[in-house]
Amino acid sequence: MLNYDPFYGRYYPVRQALIVAHQYLLLNTILTASRMDTLKYLEPDFVRSFGTAISEFATVIGKKNFFTFGEVFDDDEKISHFVGRDVHNHGDLLGVDAALDFPLFFVLPGVIKGQKAPSDLVAMYENRQHTLAPIISAQGEIGSFFVNFLDNHDVNSRFYSAESDDPRKYDAHMSLALTCLLTLQGIPSLYYGTEQGLQGSGESSEATREALWGKPNAFDLHHPFYRTIELLSRLRARQPAIRYGRQYFRQTSEDGVNFSYATRPGGVLAYSRLLDSQEVVVIANTSLDQGWQGETLIDYAIEANNHAYTLQYSNQRVVQNSYPISMIGKNEGTIQITNLDGTNSKGATRAIRVELLPAEVQVWSKGR
Repeated sequence: MLNYDPFYGRYYPVRQALIVAHQYLLLNTILTASRMDTLKYLEPDFVRSFGTAISEFATVIGKKNFFTFGEVFDDDEKISHFVGRDVHNHGDLLGVDAALDFPLFFVLPGVIKGQKAPSDLVAMYENRQHTLAPIISAQGEIGSFFVNFLDNHDVNSRFYSAESDDPRKYDAHMSLALTCLLTLQGIPSLYYGTEQGLQGSGESSEATREALWGKPNAFDLHHPFYRTIELLSRLRARQPAIRYGRQYFRQTSEDGVNFSYATRPGGVLAYSRLLDSQEVVVIANTSLDQGWQGETLIDYAIEANNHAYTLQYSNQRVVQNSYPISMIGKNEGTIQITNLDGTNSKGATRAIRVELLPAEVQVWSKGR
C-alpha cells in the first residue's frame, strides 16, 4: 500500500516509512538530536521533506529544541542546499537544522599545526558569509547551521599526535585546537577519544577508530584534554557572546602601527565574538617554537577607553595570576590596517596588547 507524504504532496512509500520510523523513535525515546549520514547523496527535496516533518512532529510532542544535522562532505555552496531555508528552491519546506562543518575541518587543523596561514581561515569564513547571505537573517545566526569538529572517523588520522621521544610535545597545539573549536562560530562536537588523547593514524579510516574501552582507566576524568574541555565548556556557558555572537577576525601588529592578517604558516590568529555590548577576544599563536608580542584590534563602536580586559582562559598559564589590561586608543592616521583583499584603512580604532608563548591561546573579555 502506498503512503501519502503530506509534506511533499505525493505518494512515496519508502520516504514516508522513513519519516514515520523516525517519528516513532522521537516519541518513544529520550532522543534530542538526529544525525543523518551521507546527507550529500540524498535528494534535496527529500531532505527538505524529512527535516520539516521531523521538526514539526518534535514540536507537537514537546521536543521544541530537537536538533537535526547531517554529513555533507563538501563546501559551503553544496551545504547551503541542505540546511535551513534553501534559497535555490522556492518551496516552503526547510532542510535539516545544520551540517557538519567540513569547510572548517579542511582548514582549521592545518592553521593550528602551522601548515596553513591564519589568513586561509579568514578567507574561508568570508566566503561562507557571501555564500550564506541569502539564507541567514543575522550574522550571528551562521553558527547555528554548522557542527564544528576536529576529528572524524572517515579520515586516516586524528588531529592529535605524539612523538615517542617527546610524548607531550603537541599537547599545547591540542588545547589550542580545542579552544578554537569551542569559541569559533558553530556547535562544538567531539569525536570519542579526543578527550583521552587518542592518536590513531594509518593508511585507512580504521586507524582513527581505536577501541577506547577494555583497558584500565579508559575514561580518565583527570586527563589534561578532558580538563581543558571542561574549562572551555564552563567559559562558553558563562559567555553568551561565544555561543550566539557575531564573529570578526582581527588584524594583529607587532609594532602597533601596521595591522594585518598573518599570511604565513605559524602566524597569529585573532578573532572576536560580539553580542550586544559584550566582546570576547581570542588570540592564538600557532607557532610551536616562537613566542609573540603585539597588539590585536578590538571593536571600536562598543568600546570605551576606560574599559579593561581580563584574561578568561590560557592553555599555558594560570589565569588567576594575570592582571587586567587596558585598551589602547588608535587615532585616525596613526596606523595602517590591511584587509584580506589588500585594501587599507587608517583608523581610528582600538587595540589590546598581549604576550603569547609558543602555541599559546588566550581568551579575553571585559570585566570578570
